[in-house]
Amino acid sequence: MAEAKGLLQHAAVVNKTTFPEKMLDELTPDTKESGRVWLLITNKTLAYRTVVIFFNWMVVSMVFYGLSLNTGILYGDYYINFMLSVLVEFPGQILPLLMLGRIGRKKSHFIYMGLGGLACLSTIFTANYAGKDLQPLTTTLALLGKSFSTAGFATIYIISAEVFPTVIRNAGMGSSSV
Repeated sequence: MAEAKGLLQHAAVVNKTTFPEKMLDELTPDTKESGRVWLLITNKTLAYRTVVIFFNWMVVSMVFYGLSLNTGILYGDYYINFMLSVLVEFPGQILPLLMLGRIGRKKSHFIYMGLGGLACLSTIFTANYAGKDLQPLTTTLALLGKSFSTAGFATIYIISAEVFPTVIRNAGMGSSSV
């Protein structure tokens, strides 16, 4: 509080005016209000948004980590698949940077998760019903799904930070990303 008083008095001197001391006496430091997790469900709208955010975090996490941890079962060399799995994360991180400002957060998240889901579902058909000569397509589709999942991860992180109110943002971000 003393530092703020000094800065305000200095600003008043620079502006060739006086700072009323009475105004400073009225200012009191804000008590730090701590956010509790239960505050996320106190309002009907906030509770609905919280459930949607929690579900999206769960889906994005399961898809991303499922694809990341199972690169060893994909067709091809284990080490090359792992390297490709890491490399497809770069476009997945850059894509939201380019698209979020243009088409919005919700729409881009919907597109990333939809395309990633289609890519992952397509692996079922190529793995089970296609011949051995189409197995590289299965690997490609799985890596494409991981790239879109990475983009979805980056997007849901931003959406979560913007949806939760300031007081409970840490509680919301922490509990949704568990």
